[in-house]
Amino acid sequence: MIRRITTIYFSPTGGTEKIAKKAGEVLGRLLGKETDPNGAPAYEEVDLTLPESRTKTYLFGQGDLLLFVSPVYAGRLPNKILPDYEACIQVNAGSRGACTSAGSHGACVQASAGSNDERAGGPFAIPICVYGNRNWDNAILDAALLLKKKGFVLAGAGAIGSRHAFSNSIGACRPDNDDFSDVEKLCLGAVENLWNYSARLDGVDSAQLDGVDSAQLDSVDSARLDSVENTRLVCCESLEKMLTNSGVTDNKELPYYTPLKEDGTPAVFLKARPVTDWEACDKCGLCSAVCPVGSIDDNTMDCISVCIKCQACVRACPTGAKSFDDADFLSHVKMLEKNYSQRKDNLIVI
Repeated sequence: MIRRITTIYFSPTGGTEKIAKKAGEVLGRLLGKETDPNGAPAYEEVDLTLPESRTKTYLFGQGDLLLFVSPVYAGRLPNKILPDYEACIQVNAGSRGACTSAGSHGACVQASAGSNDERAGGPFAIPICVYGNRNWDNAILDAALLLKKKGFVLAGAGAIGSRHAFSNSIGACRPDNDDFSDVEKLCLGAVENLWNYSARLDGVDSAQLDGVDSAQLDSVDSARLDSVENTRLVCCESLEKMLTNSGVTDNKELPYYTPLKEDGTPAVFLKARPVTDWEACDKCGLCSAVCPVGSIDDNTMDCISVCIKCQACVRACPTGAKSFDDADFLSHVKMLEKNYSQRKDNLIVI
């Protein structure tokens, strides 16, 4: 059923990458990558953190499973990166994942490893939103709507905690073993949903799949897939109910979280940019190299364009020369540290 697993993630400060790699490893194990290298699905990772990676188009078709892992910014997917998500991730239903055209966004560099397998369903997707121990708010809905509109069949979803980019004391040491345990639970539930989905298509009672491993799954007849519109079938009922209950059908309807200052009033720091301590800066250029929106000049080390407050430059600087001094931003960080330092639970939707 699954011929290729692709993990796509955006991770300026590393927390999302850790969760993405863990989830990819677990899915690979569950679907036979470790136990049956010859018959196992191919596995690929795509890091969308740097701008050049987001100029390419990644195509998915039948037999593909996309693990989509994104940080939560202001309660949704990062607004400056969302257009890139929408442009980069494409479903080529007509050719079942075969790469036929790059489109206007860039070179086509991904095609389904199982594009010639007429029995393979999908493409399937599992969105995971990584939040900084405050709240995932509307991020799961955002990711689910994005992928569903593309034509993916959703097998599950989750919100997993990580250290907040703004402060080491918010979500300290996360993701940890408990978070990775939740990642395992999410992946296991999603794979069970995939098996049951395949069984329903083929008239097999889901109870018959108890104890069935991925190798045995190949014996399930999937010939009728061609007569079924996959995007109208439900793989993860819990996630579909969440979408239905939200009453939202388009990403644009989802509100963003409003950051607050210590006094509870809105914190306005959209124009805040990192500043440089020139006595500490050795002009190594690392801040420019890691900026996910390419906004730091590699000669002056100044932020000369839009800043998404991801903190990549601050955390990468070896001398601690980068920081933010915007008053509203600093007040917001103090508010977060005061109210959200206690561990928050993850959400698993399976």
